[in-house]
Amino acid sequence: MSNSQWGDGGRDGMARLAQMFPTLRQAAGVAPWDPDALMRWAASSGAVTSGSAHAVAFLLNVWNARADWPALASSELGIDPQAAEWFRFNCGEAIACWDSTHRAAFLAWCREPFFP
Repeated sequence: MSNSQWGDGGRDGMARLAQMFPTLRQAAGVAPWDPDALMRWAASSGAVTSGSAHAVAFLLNVWNARADWPALASSELGIDPQAAEWFRFNCGEAIACWDSTHRAAFLAWCREPFFP
């Protein structure tokens, strides 16, 4: 999908979407988009909040909804399996946790979803 908001909808679209989440703007793996770097940042930066954790899980789900992100984080990146569980996206928990800016980023994608 190509449109003005998401660009080519691939890595460019993911970077644009990720930058809409205020707690992720300075995170590794956001721009340029790199899901492995984003997971490493989330697991080790010490800067992750519950809002940013849900945003990371959402972005990973958009990137590849069929992937078992907790298993990949554990097996390929060496992230503790228990800690990696929060890479599993739960829409209800995310919306309940997010502030209005995070919800607005999510809703922007809902209005014009793309699947890289």
